[in-house]
Amino acid sequence: MAFPRSKSAHAFQRDELGWVGVYFLFGTKVGADRMSVYIGEAECCSDGLSTHNGDQAKDFWQTGVVVVSGLQSFTKAHVKMLEWASIRKAKDAGRYVVENSNAGQQPHLPEATAAVVSEILEGLEVLLGCLGFPIFDAIASSADGSADQTEGTHLFWIKRKGYAARAVYNEDGLVVLKDSEARPDVVQSSRDLEPDRERLVKQGVLEKRADKYVFLRDHVFSAPSSAAEMICGGAINGWDAWVDDQGRTLSEIYRPLKVNGAAASA
Repeated sequence: MAFPRSKSAHAFQRDELGWVGVYFLFGTKVGADRMSVYIGEAECCSDGLSTHNGDQAKDFWQTGVVVVSGLQSFTKAHVKMLEWASIRKAKDAGRYVVENSNAGQQPHLPEATAAVVSEILEGLEVLLGCLGFPIFDAIASSADGSADQTEGTHLFWIKRKGYAARAVYNEDGLVVLKDSEARPDVVQSSRDLEPDRERLVKQGVLEKRADKYVFLRDHVFSAPSSAAEMICGGAINGWDAWVDDQGRTLSEIYRPLKVNGAAASA
Protein backbone atom coordinates (compact mmCIF):
# COMPACT_ATOMS: atom_id res chain seq x y z
CA MET A 1 0.00 0.00 0.00
CA ALA A 2 1.04 3.61 -0.60
CA PHE A 3 0.12 6.57 1.59
CA PRO A 4 1.13 10.21 2.16
CA ARG A 5 3.01 10.93 5.37
CA SER A 6 0.19 13.21 6.50
CA LYS A 7 -2.07 10.14 6.59
CA SER A 8 0.43 7.82 8.29
CA ALA A 9 -1.49 7.65 11.58
CA HIS A 10 -4.54 6.38 9.67
CA ALA A 11 -2.41 3.97 7.61
CA PHE A 12 -0.83 2.48 10.74
CA GLN A 13 -4.27 1.33 11.86
CA ARG A 14 -4.54 -1.09 8.95
CA ASP A 15 -3.97 -4.70 9.98
CA GLU A 16 -1.56 -5.48 7.14
CA LEU A 17 0.92 -2.87 8.36
CA GLY A 18 1.42 -5.07 11.39
CA TRP A 19 2.81 -7.82 9.18
CA VAL A 20 6.35 -8.64 8.07
CA GLY A 21 7.32 -6.51 5.09
CA VAL A 22 9.63 -4.12 3.31
CA TYR A 23 8.96 -0.40 2.97
CA PHE A 24 10.14 2.57 0.91
CA LEU A 25 10.09 6.20 2.06
CA PHE A 26 10.15 8.80 -0.73
CA GLY A 27 10.69 12.55 -0.69
CA THR A 28 12.91 15.36 -1.90
CA LYS A 29 15.32 17.22 0.37
CA VAL A 30 15.40 21.01 0.26
CA GLY A 31 17.60 22.17 -2.61
CA ALA A 32 18.05 18.66 -4.03
CA ASP A 33 17.65 17.95 -7.75
CA ARG A 34 16.70 14.31 -7.23
CA MET A 35 14.21 12.48 -5.09
CA SER A 36 15.50 10.48 -2.12
CA VAL A 37 14.43 7.04 -0.91
CA TYR A 38 15.01 5.14 2.30
CA ILE A 39 14.49 1.37 2.18
CA GLY A 40 13.77 -0.68 5.28
CA GLU A 41 12.28 -3.90 6.57
CA ALA A 42 10.47 -4.89 9.73
CA GLU A 43 8.60 -7.74 11.33
CA CYS A 44 5.91 -5.16 12.10
CA CYS A 45 5.97 -2.48 9.42
CA SER A 46 3.97 0.08 11.39
CA ASP A 47 6.48 -0.13 14.25
CA GLY A 48 9.40 0.30 11.86
CA LEU A 49 7.76 3.26 10.14
CA SER A 50 6.81 4.91 13.42
CA THR A 51 10.46 5.11 14.44
CA HIS A 52 11.23 7.11 11.29
CA ASN A 53 8.54 9.72 11.93
CA GLY A 54 10.68 11.20 14.69
CA ASP A 55 14.03 10.65 12.98
CA GLN A 56 15.38 14.01 11.80
CA ALA A 57 17.75 12.31 9.34
CA LYS A 58 14.72 10.88 7.53
CA ASP A 59 12.56 13.96 7.78
CA PHE A 60 12.57 14.28 3.97
CA TRP A 61 10.00 11.60 3.30
CA GLN A 62 6.50 12.50 2.14
CA THR A 63 5.22 9.21 0.69
CA GLY A 64 5.50 5.71 2.09
CA VAL A 65 5.09 2.45 0.20
CA VAL A 66 4.74 -0.77 2.19
CA VAL A 67 4.95 -4.21 0.60
CA VAL A 68 3.66 -7.26 2.48
CA SER A 69 2.41 -10.67 1.44
CA GLY A 70 -1.34 -11.00 1.14
CA LEU A 71 -0.95 -14.58 2.42
CA GLN A 72 1.35 -13.40 5.23
CA SER A 73 4.01 -15.70 3.79
CA PHE A 74 6.92 -13.28 4.15
CA THR A 75 9.50 -14.26 6.73
CA LYS A 76 12.27 -12.18 8.25
CA ALA A 77 14.66 -13.88 5.81
CA HIS A 78 12.53 -12.81 2.83
CA VAL A 79 12.40 -9.14 3.78
CA LYS A 80 16.07 -8.93 4.81
CA MET A 81 16.99 -10.18 1.35
CA LEU A 82 14.47 -7.85 -0.31
CA GLU A 83 15.87 -4.89 1.61
CA TRP A 84 19.47 -5.74 0.68
CA ALA A 85 18.69 -6.36 -2.99
CA SER A 86 16.51 -3.24 -3.27
CA ILE A 87 19.20 -0.97 -1.80
CA ARG A 88 21.86 -2.42 -4.07
CA LYS A 89 19.70 -2.21 -7.19
CA ALA A 90 18.51 1.35 -6.45
CA LYS A 91 22.09 2.52 -5.89
CA ASP A 92 23.21 0.87 -9.12
CA ALA A 93 20.40 2.59 -11.04
CA GLY A 94 21.46 6.00 -9.72
CA ARG A 95 18.09 7.59 -10.36
CA TYR A 96 17.27 8.33 -6.70
CA VAL A 97 19.46 9.31 -3.76
CA VAL A 98 19.46 6.21 -1.55
CA GLU A 99 19.55 7.42 2.05
CA ASN A 100 20.65 4.07 3.50
CA SER A 101 24.26 4.32 4.63
CA ASN A 102 24.97 0.86 3.26
CA ALA A 103 23.19 -2.34 2.32
CA GLY A 104 25.22 -4.54 4.64
CA GLN A 105 26.22 -8.03 3.62
CA GLN A 106 24.12 -10.19 1.34
CA PRO A 107 21.92 -12.52 3.41
CA HIS A 108 22.52 -16.22 2.81
CA LEU A 109 19.34 -18.02 1.82
CA PRO A 110 18.55 -21.50 0.52
CA GLU A 111 18.48 -21.55 -3.29
CA ALA A 112 14.72 -22.06 -3.44
CA THR A 113 14.06 -19.11 -1.10
CA ALA A 114 16.46 -16.89 -3.05
CA ALA A 115 14.58 -17.72 -6.25
CA VAL A 116 11.29 -16.69 -4.65
CA VAL A 117 12.80 -13.40 -3.48
CA SER A 118 14.13 -12.76 -7.00
CA GLU A 119 10.59 -13.11 -8.40
CA ILE A 120 9.22 -10.80 -5.71
CA LEU A 121 11.86 -8.20 -6.57
CA GLU A 122 10.78 -8.27 -10.23
CA GLY A 123 7.23 -7.61 -9.10
CA LEU A 124 8.43 -4.80 -6.86
CA GLU A 125 10.08 -3.13 -9.82
CA VAL A 126 6.79 -3.12 -11.75
CA LEU A 127 4.76 -2.04 -8.71
CA LEU A 128 6.99 0.89 -7.77
CA GLY A 129 7.19 2.00 -11.40
CA CYS A 130 3.40 2.01 -11.70
CA LEU A 131 3.19 4.11 -8.52
CA GLY A 132 5.55 6.66 -10.08
CA PHE A 133 8.72 5.61 -8.25
CA PRO A 134 10.98 3.86 -10.80
CA ILE A 135 13.89 3.50 -8.38
CA PHE A 136 15.30 0.41 -10.11
CA ASP A 137 15.27 1.88 -13.64
CA ALA A 138 18.68 3.06 -14.78
CA ILE A 139 18.96 6.59 -16.11
CA ALA A 140 18.01 6.27 -19.76
CA SER A 141 21.31 6.73 -21.60
CA SER A 142 23.39 3.62 -22.12
CA ALA A 143 24.32 0.84 -19.78
CA ASP A 144 27.94 1.92 -19.42
CA GLY A 145 27.49 5.68 -19.69
CA SER A 146 28.89 5.76 -23.21
CA ALA A 147 25.83 7.22 -24.88
CA ASP A 148 27.79 8.24 -27.98
CA GLN A 149 28.07 4.54 -28.77
CA THR A 150 24.30 4.08 -28.65
CA GLU A 151 22.61 4.17 -32.02
CA GLY A 152 20.28 7.13 -32.39
CA THR A 153 21.53 8.98 -29.31
CA HIS A 154 21.74 12.77 -29.75
CA LEU A 155 24.77 14.05 -27.86
CA PHE A 156 25.16 17.62 -26.63
CA TRP A 157 28.35 19.27 -25.44
CA ILE A 158 29.67 22.13 -23.36
CA LYS A 159 33.32 22.72 -24.19
CA ARG A 160 35.42 25.33 -22.48
CA LYS A 161 39.15 25.84 -21.99
CA GLY A 162 40.25 23.18 -19.50
CA TYR A 163 37.03 21.16 -19.29
CA ALA A 164 34.33 19.57 -21.44
CA ALA A 165 31.03 17.83 -20.67
CA ARG A 166 28.60 15.79 -22.72
CA ALA A 167 24.95 15.02 -22.13
CA VAL A 168 21.75 13.61 -23.55
CA TYR A 169 18.26 15.04 -23.18
CA ASN A 170 15.43 12.59 -22.56
CA GLU A 171 12.29 12.00 -20.56
CA ASP A 172 14.24 12.13 -17.30
CA GLY A 173 15.79 15.54 -17.93
CA LEU A 174 19.31 16.54 -18.94
CA VAL A 175 21.63 13.57 -18.26
CA VAL A 176 25.28 14.58 -17.86
CA LEU A 177 27.35 11.55 -18.76
CA LYS A 178 30.10 9.77 -16.91
CA ASP A 179 33.61 11.27 -17.38
CA SER A 180 32.21 14.72 -18.11
CA GLU A 181 34.28 17.53 -16.64
CA ALA A 182 33.34 20.72 -14.81
CA ARG A 183 35.07 24.00 -14.01
CA PRO A 184 37.12 23.69 -10.79
CA ASP A 185 35.74 26.86 -9.17
CA VAL A 186 32.58 28.95 -9.23
CA VAL A 187 32.20 32.62 -10.08
CA GLN A 188 31.81 35.05 -7.19
CA SER A 189 28.15 35.73 -7.94
CA SER A 190 27.29 32.00 -7.87
CA ARG A 191 28.71 30.88 -4.53
CA ASP A 192 25.45 29.09 -3.81
CA LEU A 193 26.61 26.41 -6.27
CA GLU A 194 29.37 25.28 -3.91
CA PRO A 195 27.04 23.41 -1.48
CA ASP A 196 25.41 21.69 -4.46
CA ARG A 197 28.77 20.54 -5.74
CA GLU A 198 29.78 19.29 -2.31
CA ARG A 199 26.52 17.37 -2.08
CA LEU A 200 27.25 15.63 -5.40
CA VAL A 201 30.76 14.82 -4.17
CA LYS A 202 29.31 13.18 -1.04
CA GLN A 203 26.87 11.23 -3.21
CA GLY A 204 29.73 9.87 -5.32
CA VAL A 205 28.59 11.70 -8.46
CA LEU A 206 31.48 14.20 -8.65
CA GLU A 207 35.13 13.89 -7.78
CA LYS A 208 37.35 16.92 -7.17
CA ARG A 209 40.67 16.71 -8.96
CA ALA A 210 43.55 19.15 -9.19
CA ASP A 211 42.22 21.26 -12.04
CA LYS A 212 38.59 20.18 -12.50
CA TYR A 213 35.63 18.20 -11.25
CA VAL A 214 34.86 14.88 -12.96
CA PHE A 215 31.53 13.02 -13.10
CA LEU A 216 32.03 9.45 -11.87
CA ARG A 217 28.67 8.32 -13.26
CA ASP A 218 25.73 9.54 -15.30
CA HIS A 219 23.67 12.10 -13.42
CA VAL A 220 20.26 13.51 -14.32
CA PHE A 221 19.43 17.18 -13.76
CA SER A 222 15.84 18.35 -13.82
CA ALA A 223 16.67 21.27 -16.14
CA PRO A 224 19.36 21.96 -18.77
CA SER A 225 20.37 25.20 -17.02
CA SER A 226 20.94 23.42 -13.71
CA ALA A 227 23.35 21.08 -15.44
CA ALA A 228 25.09 23.88 -17.35
CA GLU A 229 25.55 25.93 -14.19
CA MET A 230 27.09 22.96 -12.40
CA ILE A 231 29.48 22.49 -15.33
CA CYS A 232 30.40 26.14 -15.87
CA GLY A 233 30.38 27.31 -12.25
CA GLY A 234 27.98 30.18 -12.78
CA ALA A 235 24.63 31.35 -14.09
CA ILE A 236 24.08 30.32 -17.70
CA ASN A 237 21.18 29.47 -20.01
CA GLY A 238 21.49 25.74 -20.54
CA TRP A 239 19.14 25.72 -23.52
CA ASP A 240 21.71 27.80 -25.41
CA ALA A 241 24.90 26.46 -23.78
CA TRP A 242 24.44 22.81 -24.75
CA VAL A 243 25.21 22.29 -28.46
CA ASP A 244 25.50 19.22 -30.67
CA ASP A 245 28.29 18.34 -33.10
CA GLN A 246 26.67 20.52 -35.77
CA GLY A 247 26.57 23.56 -33.51
CA ARG A 248 22.83 23.41 -32.96
CA THR A 249 21.66 24.34 -29.47
CA LEU A 250 19.40 22.25 -27.28
CA SER A 251 16.78 24.97 -27.75
CA GLU A 252 16.94 24.70 -31.55
CA ILE A 253 16.42 20.93 -31.42
CA TYR A 254 13.80 20.65 -28.68
CA ARG A 255 12.20 24.11 -28.55
CA PRO A 256 11.94 25.19 -32.21
CA LEU A 257 10.30 28.53 -32.92
CA LYS A 258 6.69 28.37 -34.05
CA VAL A 259 5.51 30.26 -37.10
CA ASN A 260 1.73 30.74 -37.43
CA GLY A 261 1.17 27.94 -34.95
CA ALA A 262 3.44 25.49 -36.79
CA ALA A 263 6.89 24.48 -35.62
CA ALA A 264 9.71 25.93 -37.72
CA SER A 265 12.42 23.54 -38.80
CA ALA A 266 15.41 23.35 -36.45
